[in-house]
Amino acid sequence: MSDLLEKLQNARNGQQRALSEEELLEEDLRYEIIDGIIYMMAPPEPIHQDVLGEIHRQLSNYFLNKPCKVYESPFGFNPTKVLAEAGDEKTIKGLEDKREQWLEPDLTVVCDPSKFDGRYYKGVPKMIVEIASPSTASRDDGRKKEIYEKIGVNEYWFVLDHHNVYVYLLKNGKYEQTFYTIDKGSLTIPVASFPDLQVTLDEKEITKFAQWYNA
Repeated sequence: MSDLLEKLQNARNGQQRALSEEELLEEDLRYEIIDGIIYMMAPPEPIHQDVLGEIHRQLSNYFLNKPCKVYESPFGFNPTKVLAEAGDEKTIKGLEDKREQWLEPDLTVVCDPSKFDGRYYKGVPKMIVEIASPSTASRDDGRKKEIYEKIGVNEYWFVLDHHNVYVYLLKNGKYEQTFYTIDKGSLTIPVASFPDLQVTLDEKEITKFAQWYNA
């Protein structure tokens, strides 16, 4: 174990201070920075990846030979500039301390490739999908949703407990929510940002290995 990883383990156990952003960058660990707070990105549970993979597969197939593209986490998304331009006070205050906002949505649909700055995307995604984990649900449905709304992400999906989907569509600068839940084994959700696209979640397919990883 490297010295920095040992420090990280000690920090998690309350035996040491939290690692600095510089230390995390040096170790190349996955994390998000929201309003100056560093959140470590733990390996997700298998059910998270099952749902993520199914939605990603269907979106990716749809975008073949089309001008948009879907990116799966890890994907560097830096909305700092557009948030500051939108007057977000927490972001502006963070810039005074040289802290930017660094997010890693589970799925990010990009339609304007000119907004890439090296490995990071600094534009406004057309659509974002977050699959909730126990450690991320409050952020995904809280501050991150607020950020997506404020910068103008047209469509945001928040997937909870693998069979409940909250779809937020931007109307006059504010999100309007529609709730979907899997009924009778499958669920088909229209993607409003792309009128000829639907995503189907099949409970049997998503959970076919669950008896082994939940044992």
